[in-house]
Amino acid sequence: MSAEDCDVMVNVLMLGDYGVGKTCVMHRFAEDRFLEDATSSTSLDFKVKKFHYKGKEVRINVWDTAGKEKLDSALSYTYYRGANGVILVYDATNIKTFKVLHEWIDKVQKNCFEDTPIILVANKMDLKEKITVDTAEAQKLVDKYDSVIGFYEISTKSGNNVNEIFVKLLMHLVQQNQKSKRRVSNRPLAAVIEDTTDTGHCCVIL
Repeated sequence: MSAEDCDVMVNVLMLGDYGVGKTCVMHRFAEDRFLEDATSSTSLDFKVKKFHYKGKEVRINVWDTAGKEKLDSALSYTYYRGANGVILVYDATNIKTFKVLHEWIDKVQKNCFEDTPIILVANKMDLKEKITVDTAEAQKLVDKYDSVIGFYEISTKSGNNVNEIFVKLLMHLVQQNQKSKRRVSNRPLAAVIEDTTDTGHCCVIL
């Protein structure tokens, strides 16, 4: 499905170091399943979530560049500039993946449009005995950057909080579009997704 085949299309870019579980996040969101034998992706990965709302076709494209944007400046420009929002993932059991988050945020701020929102995600929260990153430390990082609009602790194994990440991002884009009238796809997002603030979430994703 192209932009001409749907009423609204939102592009979401997944970022984060190797092994943090970006691919698992994508599969859990798009297909509601956990990849038991998932390995670090070495190629571009792409998943789609489609749904109808008020008779309109909505499509969320989720991209994982598998770290290749670090090596290819042209690829970096294409995917960063094409993103309406960014989901930045770290492994809660591996503090090294947390310590480099500021580098990823800097890349987003350098390559994406100025108002591109970022959601910070701590993955593998089901491995409670192995967690090495304190929630308070993650929140400090969120508070430091205006572009980081939310923080979620998730488990792709159980599915806990995975859908909520995308709901948060979508609702932010709705509000952003209503204020700026910026088109996030081939048609104004706010013209398609409306009256969702009554419940505080967009139930069509869940």
